Amino acid sequence: MTGPRLMIHRIVRLLGRKNILRNEYLISTCITSVDLLANPSELEVLRQRNSELEAKNVELEAKIVELEKWRQRAILNEEKIDELNAENAVLVDEIFELKSENAKLRWDHKSTVEDLKRKDTELENRLAKMEQVH
Repeated sequence: MTGPRLMIHRIVRLLGRKNILRNEYLISTCITSVDLLANPSELEVLRQRNSELEAKNVELEAKIVELEKWRQRAILNEEKIDELNAENAVLVDEIFELKSENAKLRWDHKSTVEDLKRKDTELENRLAKMEQVH
């Protein structure tokens, strides 16, 4: 084994088997590089493709940045939602207390009105009896 193939063999030994897919990619890249030395026009095509992929990579990195901004906004929105839910729970408790107090006041008012009507009727009856007596 000599030249580029020996280099590939050394790379394989160096990388070991920790990350097989990455190793296979590196090996295939090395083999392709060795093969390209024999065909310069194919090398130019690959350089062009590499430029295209680098441009695509820049686009994807920009999208990643944009997505990160959206993720941060989503986190802020979730925090705001949690805050509003907590505030809502407090308001629900207050509404419950107010409704309970309102029901008690209505009950007390109803009892008071009924008592007053009963007393009024009693007084009217007493007055009617007194008028009959005189």
